[in-house]
Amino acid sequence: MSAFQDRMKKLAGDLSPEAKQIVKKVLAAEHQKRFSDRSKLPDEFATSALQLAKQQEAAS
Repeated sequence: MSAFQDRMKKLAGDLSPEAKQIVKKVLAAEHQKRFSDRSKLPDEFATSALQLAKQQEAAS
């Protein structure tokens, strides 16, 4: 597992299944819209998506 994958797994570890699905959909949409290669997805974007999901989950 790459360092990026490991970091994303740790960030997503305590998300609910529903929040994980939201993150997957956001990342897939962003990938389809802006990136031709998934490996070029910026770390910052994936990290932000996971952190937003955690914030939303904590607020509910």
